[in-house]
Amino acid sequence: MDLDELRAFLAVAKTGSFLAAAQELRQPRATLRRRVNALEARAGVTLFERSNSGVSLTQPGALLADNGRELLQQAGALLSSLREVDSEPSGELRVVLPEGAPVTGLTPLIQVMRMRYPKLRATIHFSDDPLRAQDDFHLAAHFGVRTPKGPWTAFPLARMRMGLLASADYLRRNGTPERVEDLAEHTLMSWLCPSEDPGRWPCANGHYCEVEPAMTSANSSLLRRCAHAGMGIAMVPDVGMPDVGNEDSEALVPVLPEQVGRAHDLRLVIHEALASSPRLSAIVRETQRFVDMMRAAETRVEKLCARLQDGRSRIQSAFEQSAV
Repeated sequence: MDLDELRAFLAVAKTGSFLAAAQELRQPRATLRRRVNALEARAGVTLFERSNSGVSLTQPGALLADNGRELLQQAGALLSSLREVDSEPSGELRVVLPEGAPVTGLTPLIQVMRMRYPKLRATIHFSDDPLRAQDDFHLAAHFGVRTPKGPWTAFPLARMRMGLLASADYLRRNGTPERVEDLAEHTLMSWLCPSEDPGRWPCANGHYCEVEPAMTSANSSLLRRCAHAGMGIAMVPDVGMPDVGNEDSEALVPVLPEQVGRAHDLRLVIHEALASSPRLSAIVRETQRFVDMMRAAETRVEKLCARLQDGRSRIQSAFEQSAV
């Protein structure tokens, strides 16, 4: 199958007319007509019903449209893989992330990628449903266990806990909740997590608690800033890194950590046809290596904090005994 003919057909099928497809591809309309006619002659079937108002797909055309994009993507992946053999990853890397995903860890990751692969150009977009946008991107990240239909490969990237956080100042002024029921007496803020209801918070017992947030947002950084400002208790993801712009502020305090919250998986999804691409394979490996490094650093910090706390308790106990 001629790839130029297939590309012309898919553009016309997507836009509904030769004129719109010609404008999208920036090619003469006559060229597109010639390529679609050649494809119909090659297939031996009519792919479009033509009319003065545009075109519509026939049954064979609809079948080709459903599968043609994947064929085009596989061909592109193969050609890309051939060009990248024994060469440094280069070119454009298109990535789509879930709307509302915490972006705190993106900056150091991008810095690492730029140092490792200076010839790569990254284009990063956000979508409320990254799996829907995969036709236009090389890599997509998404939350949860849902896997896309079709030939996709998913890599576990990170596990982030979503829980309640508040500033120490807010808790001093308003009291610290001791039970889930106490949340009704507080100002609540909720993250718009993809595929989750911001008015239903997950509990450790497997149930949900119904809440009425005073504020909801897909921007987790905004909610954390509001929590730092003492505006209320926020249900947000915790990536274990300092909040950008609040590095010097007092750390946020976990609220009801044993009763409210859950872990969320973040997965990296790639089309099987692209999984063999040296460029994308290198990016996946580097991303996973970076996440593992951040996890190890977080674990070391937690152990150090625990040792410091234990040492402080021992010193205080010894001081109290000597005073007696």
